[in-house]
Amino acid sequence: MQIISDLQLHSKYSRAVSQKMDLFEIARWASKKGIALVATGDWTHPLWFREITSNLKETTQGIFQLKDKPNDIKNEVNFLLSTEISSIYVQGGKQRRVHNLIFSPSIATCEKIIRSLQKRGANLMSDGRPIVGISSKDLLEMVLSIDNDILFVPAHCLPPNELIETKFCLKKISEIKKNDYVLSHTGKYQKVLKVLKRKTNENIFTIIPWYYSQSIRTTGEHPFLAIKTIKKCPSTGDTCLPFGGHTKRCTKKLYKKYKLAWTQAKDLETRDLICFPITKEVNNKEYIQIDKKKVTINESLCLLVGYFLAEGCIDYKGGITFTFSSKEEPYINEVIQLMEKVFDISHVRIYKRKNTKSRELIFYSKLVAKFLEENFYIKNSAHRAFNKVVPYWALTLPHYLQKYLILGWFRGDEGYTSSVNLVSSINKILLRLGIIPYISLNREIDFNRRSHLYLGRTIKANYDSYQIRLSFIKDFQNLSREKEFKRFQSKISRRHGFIDNDFAYIPIRKIQTKKYKGNVFNLEVENDNSYSTWVATVHNCWTPWFSLFGSKSGFDSIEECFAELSDNIYAIESGLSSDPLMNWQIKELENRSILSFSDAHSGPKLGREATVFIGESSKFSYKDIADGIKQDQEAKLKIGYTIEFFPEEGKYHWSGHRAHNIRYNPQEVKEKGTICPVCDQPLTIGVENRVMDLSEKILAKDDLLFLKNKTGVTFVYDKDKKRKPFVSLVPLLEILVEAAGGSHAAALREYERLTTNFASEFDILLKKDYEDIERLGGMKLKEAVRIVRERKVFVDPGYDGVFGTVKIFGNDHEKKEQEQKEAAQPTLF
Repeated sequence: MQIISDLQLHSKYSRAVSQKMDLFEIARWASKKGIALVATGDWTHPLWFREITSNLKETTQGIFQLKDKPNDIKNEVNFLLSTEISSIYVQGGKQRRVHNLIFSPSIATCEKIIRSLQKRGANLMSDGRPIVGISSKDLLEMVLSIDNDILFVPAHCLPPNELIETKFCLKKISEIKKNDYVLSHTGKYQKVLKVLKRKTNENIFTIIPWYYSQSIRTTGEHPFLAIKTIKKCPSTGDTCLPFGGHTKRCTKKLYKKYKLAWTQAKDLETRDLICFPITKEVNNKEYIQIDKKKVTINESLCLLVGYFLAEGCIDYKGGITFTFSSKEEPYINEVIQLMEKVFDISHVRIYKRKNTKSRELIFYSKLVAKFLEENFYIKNSAHRAFNKVVPYWALTLPHYLQKYLILGWFRGDEGYTSSVNLVSSINKILLRLGIIPYISLNREIDFNRRSHLYLGRTIKANYDSYQIRLSFIKDFQNLSREKEFKRFQSKISRRHGFIDNDFAYIPIRKIQTKKYKGNVFNLEVENDNSYSTWVATVHNCWTPWFSLFGSKSGFDSIEECFAELSDNIYAIESGLSSDPLMNWQIKELENRSILSFSDAHSGPKLGREATVFIGESSKFSYKDIADGIKQDQEAKLKIGYTIEFFPEEGKYHWSGHRAHNIRYNPQEVKEKGTICPVCDQPLTIGVENRVMDLSEKILAKDDLLFLKNKTGVTFVYDKDKKRKPFVSLVPLLEILVEAAGGSHAAALREYERLTTNFASEFDILLKKDYEDIERLGGMKLKEAVRIVRERKVFVDPGYDGVFGTVKIFGNDHEKKEQEQKEAAQPTLF
């Protein structure tokens, strides 16, 4: 007995989901498709949960059916209590985004989880798939403490890496590709020739400098550009430093003999000096083109940009908002004048919210909002403060203009931000101006441990925040004379570092070591053979390697995400842009089930991916499903195979930039790099690239078996048959659309006729003989099903949010052959 299941979908209470998606609509489409077990989805939403409890009855333990099944639903459809929760949080200074599926064994367990989430401040009414600021590990621990029979399935984890200074933003080292540009020790951006990766089992060194709260982690042999200092000066008895008060007390002046050298991490000591390069390029660009208008790059534009980075935001309707305190009247007036002077926008709405001391300046211009979006937010990100960044053209402006950008930013935010990329950008600009920033990190978890009240309300942080204070070492543009920076002036001569024309030199405050087993990375870089994190510069000689787990990383493994609770993760859900074949290449998933579900947002999308359980009876319980997923040897149901979307149809399968129709396969990424050749912006890296990065072995065709069953369906196995096989299908409705020459209306009518009078969709695609299909659907449908079953479709891979397409009759020769066959045969329509 085969039980086709689809256990990930969303209700009408989720965003971007059809408002028809109620329980009856889900059951109706599940019946048409031949899905015996389907998810309720979204039971964390209070209104949807009410509909679940009102309309479903429990038939076996943890399995539900409609109380009153309408006549147009032919088959009994079983429901399992499934929901998806999006955990977006910051841990260790890194932003994490993990979608987790939770399968619940009972209504009572759902109620307890809902109450627990509400106690933690989750806004469950906002979306059927709620976003919570709870770590995946804490979420797993919470639900297991409520009911140990819960199944917790990560839908995806974002990969981590040490952050590297690239031409456009900080970038994780594992995402850097050949032909990317990274900041070298010369202060120039040089091309990456190769990304290297290996496994290691050794001590990792964590180097923590003064001024910067960020650290860098590395293996011991990795060389740093550094100065080895004399730890006991013959004159003073303390470290002989080439800056600060020591230069006045030191009579031997041994620091004058210091030389920069590449020093292995294992040989570095506290109070040695590590170096960060100062960028040299100066861009004398005179204006920026916004549609047909030329906007002059001058002091006014830069000052306004600084204000926007501090206090500005945009919306998708063209609104541009600046938010100030009512006490900042001079800044409010200045922004109003600047918006008119720079962008010719004179109309402003000044809004005061009740019970606050804030003033919101709201301007409208779709063109200006688009300019701000494209230049001052990370590509394809939400318009949130933590996604702000300074574009490359502004990082290379003349110093006198950059002074005004810094001035505007400090006037607005007084040196505070939640954007790690903005911190990196401000750091590079300040060093150009002869100023070393002191960057402190206030972790979200530490902030929330303390009590913060504002006008009677408790303030909670959702992200890490950074504060930048200034140490005026040279101050080429006299910023210290501005009133906003008076508080940074000090009579104390003590400094932790110095600047020359090429580098900032920062003493090492602390070095820690810890045993590490896992992957480490390195880059081969053209010409200069070096690259920079945002606190130090390293070389790529002596076979050096970087630790994958940097101070701002996400997750690279289930074990890192869930730590000691990892054994409770029995499965992962593969997503539409990958299939089991891609996931088989990741060693960590060897002993875990790989599940496939549709993530449907409408009825017709149900079952585009599914997991098929095999057992002796059509009656089953939640425990039977759970035991099958856990691969329990005594389970009554076992996973037989999965039904897959062709992964190329996924909208992030290949890498690319949809704005300019740039699409690269992995080989092209390797050859051409990850920068759009049209606009010089980073490409969105595809899933296939990421799988190749994580894979220990890339599977070849010889590693696979392609076996047909008696109805001609091709099942894909690994060579040793250790994994559950899969089949790749095209939804019947898509087949009918192509067969109908693109007519969706005609295809839908034929779909209704076939699934009502003949068989379910999966019966047609998987079980029916070709003769039966031809008799009831015509020769063209028979040939289309044959092509799909034999995996002979033509695929056009998706990229950067654009869904891929699958063509069944995509070959001219096959079209001609098809026309000859159909000459004496009735067609579908």
